[in-house]
Amino acid sequence: MGGASLPRSRELAGTTLRPFSYNGALCARPSLRLPFAALDALTAIPYGAPTLCEPPSKPEALQRLMLPSLSKSKFQYGLQCLKRLYLQCYRPELADPVDQAQQAIFDTGSAVGEFARQRFPNGRLIEETYAEHGQAVRTTETLLADAKVPPLYEAAFTFEDINTRVDILKRSEGQGFDLVEVKSSTQAKPEHVTDVAIQMHVVEGAGTPISRAYLMHLNRDYVYQGGDHDLDCLFTLEDVTSRARAFIDEHVPNDLSRMWMALQESSPPDIEIGPHCKKPYRCSFYGHCHQDEVGQTKAAFTSPNLKTSLEEISFPASFLDFETFNPAIPLYIGTSPYQVIPFQWSLHVLDSSGEINHHSFLNGNAEDPRKNFIVSLLRAIPADGAIVVYSPYERTVLRGLAQAFPDYKNRLLALCDRMIDLLKLLRENYYHPGIGGSYSLKSVAPILAPHLIYADLNIRDGGAASAQYAGMIADDAHERDKAKTRKDLLAYCARDTEALVHVYKALIAEAGAARARS
Repeated sequence: MGGASLPRSRELAGTTLRPFSYNGALCARPSLRLPFAALDALTAIPYGAPTLCEPPSKPEALQRLMLPSLSKSKFQYGLQCLKRLYLQCYRPELADPVDQAQQAIFDTGSAVGEFARQRFPNGRLIEETYAEHGQAVRTTETLLADAKVPPLYEAAFTFEDINTRVDILKRSEGQGFDLVEVKSSTQAKPEHVTDVAIQMHVVEGAGTPISRAYLMHLNRDYVYQGGDHDLDCLFTLEDVTSRARAFIDEHVPNDLSRMWMALQESSPPDIEIGPHCKKPYRCSFYGHCHQDEVGQTKAAFTSPNLKTSLEEISFPASFLDFETFNPAIPLYIGTSPYQVIPFQWSLHVLDSSGEINHHSFLNGNAEDPRKNFIVSLLRAIPADGAIVVYSPYERTVLRGLAQAFPDYKNRLLALCDRMIDLLKLLRENYYHPGIGGSYSLKSVAPILAPHLIYADLNIRDGGAASAQYAGMIADDAHERDKAKTRKDLLAYCARDTEALVHVYKALIAEAGAARARS
């Protein structure tokens, strides 16, 4: 049979192939049914030929058989959208840039994960990086062979070419181990269970039995009392063993098969954009997949009621903006995970003559900023006149402060009563195609006040401001960096309230022009 050819793809369709390697890469998975194009690449190789020592006659098809490894993250991507998985594996350069706010979310997750290890102290960290996964697996195997091994952090496993790192792995009271997946959220979510499930599938497939599987997340009802955190109260352990095993039994084989099949194709799956683009997380390729969307075609619109609505803004008009952060691990006595902590305000006051004065506050140290925030704001804001904000957020923050500081409750709530939401006013009375359907201040300001830009700022959005402030008050922050961050924060918050003033003035002019046109 030395010169005979293998059966063609039509004959092999539906046949289960054994895995084999090409240059060390696994090409076909157990129980994987290959598509005709992929089988043709294999069956073009005659018996007796050097087994894949030379490139086959159809390299493009075979290239897709040289599949990348999966990970628990990539498995989650595949559950959300096969196109996202494909692009992540083959075209990662198409992903949206990670901005400061998104990076802060990633950093929070990492910080909570490291902090959670204290709940299972005296463990051993598998120190190899994700790029050194093979060595990490060998280190894990060596440590697991020791019956006296303490909890392992970042234990590494590989099964069926799926790599995973386990946040915390500890011996159970009986046989086997307990797997603990740490999440920085305040509740267990369905996507967390699937995360645990793929880890269990890999860990047990690699030969390490799992007795129980847990999700460990922050307890939203925990209130920090000072001193060392009560870790038993700060973190909630939720047993998800049965849910994870049910998902493995009912879904994992088929899900993995779909993912491997998609990764063998020569182009990304043709999947329409839809709700899955943001659920359970915003896809990192959102911009790439939405770049060809048809833009807003809604015509420009100015309501005849715009002038009347603007007249509700009485003088002196106070244009107000807050910056806040919400640390996952509470920093201040009496606060809970992710409680909103205001640390900065900016205030532009416009009087009836057109004169503008600016005032600001930015907390400069690691102490609880809330009381100084309150006192300085009450001192600076005029006793009467409208308080113009952009969204209900400032009102929500003040109500939270009123509850936390009852001595100031009445005065803070009185400020809420004077607030006028310019965002709501805009949505009800004005539209311009240039804003692209978004009423964010960063979209509206360039249309109504083109001279006002954010591009010259180092901090350009609230998420970045929160992240920068958290870094500024960290124990290891350098004084030079603190000074720069302080300058950047003051410039950003001031720009926001300056933008409010100019948007308001532009709307006054637009209302007059609309009335003249009518």
